[in-house]
Amino acid sequence: MDLPQLPDPLRALLEVLTPAIRHVYGTNAERYDELSGDDAIVFGIAVYRNSWFRVEQEVRELEGWRTTRPDGSLLIRGMATASHVPLRQR
Repeated sequence: MDLPQLPDPLRALLEVLTPAIRHVYGTNAERYDELSGDDAIVFGIAVYRNSWFRVEQEVRELEGWRTTRPDGSLLIRGMATASHVPLRQR
């Protein structure tokens, strides 16, 4: 992954999270089964829920970063940076 424009701490975060999220997506794609009632909604919800769980696990291992879930959103904070993923529109 080529991330030359990003500060080192943010680049390090993305180098950990990108493969983790790709893995979650791939795992959900492999277990997707229309014969069991899966559809695009089930797939999308599984990917976002599993991704947030995995992101929280990965961030816990990184020095200087942490996650919280204010108002049903996922917030990643660290190195004087915050990235907010809202769950719903206000």
